[in-house]
Amino acid sequence: MQIFFRTLVLGVFVLILLIHLPARQNTPEPETEPLFMIDATGKFSHEPGSYGYINAAGKVVFEPQYDHEYDFTEGLAFVKQGELFGCIDKSGRIVIEPFKCAYPWPFSEGLAAVNVDGKWGFIDKSGKMVIAPQFSHITSFKEGFACVRLDNTWM
Repeated sequence: MQIFFRTLVLGVFVLILLIHLPARQNTPEPETEPLFMIDATGKFSHEPGSYGYINAAGKVVFEPQYDHEYDFTEGLAFVKQGELFGCIDKSGRIVIEPFKCAYPWPFSEGLAAVNVDGKWGFIDKSGKMVIAPQFSHITSFKEGFACVRLDNTWM
C-alpha cells in the first residue's frame, strides 16, 4: 500500500510538472554584460539598503538600495527589501513583484525554488507559483527534473 501511495504521489507530481512547464527551447541565453554585487561601504555589510550592482569595468549600474541581493541567473536576480523578495532584470526593472518567502534559490531551467511558510515550491520567471509549496527539501531543476522530499520520502 505504501509503494502504491508513493507511486501515486510521484505520478501526480510529474503530471503537475508537465502541465505547468512551458516547452523548453535549447537556445542559449544571449551574452550580456556580467553584473557583480557591491555594498555602499565597499566591503561586506549587512546594513539594510546597502546592496547594488557594478559591471566588469567597476561602473555602478544600480546604486546600493537593496537589503540583500543574489547573483543573476537566467537574466534575473532575487533582491530583498524589508521582509520581501522580488526579482529584477539586468536593466533594474522589477520583473517579479516582491512577495514573502525565505531563501529563494537561483533560477534553473526557468524555475526558482522558494520557501513559503517552511515548505518549498517553485515559481516561474513571471512569479507565478507553478508547483505549490509542499516539500520539506528540494533540489534545483536539471534536465527537466528536480528531486523533492515529501513526507520523509525523496522522489
